[in-house]
Amino acid sequence: MCHLLGDFFEAVQKDFDKAAKVYEVNCNEYKHGHSCFKIGNYSFTGKGGLKADHEKAQHYFDVGCEQKYSDACLHGALMRHSTSSKV
Repeated sequence: MCHLLGDFFEAVQKDFDKAAKVYEVNCNEYKHGHSCFKIGNYSFTGKGGLKADHEKAQHYFDVGCEQKYSDACLHGALMRHSTSSKV
């Protein structure tokens, strides 16, 4: 249910700061994979009052992946691939 509160703040109220807080707590405290994915995206882009922090985003994607949320696995893998590739 906590994740849905974050979705409400994000989609209905457009309050990204509150949504980020809900997602972060829900990931850190309850290890909810979808919330980890969402806060990973916020951390990557700097949304929700956060500054862009790719290491933090990678951490949240990894936690989400450990909780079997496949989109978090995909984003984490894409980040690893993009930072390891030299053009």
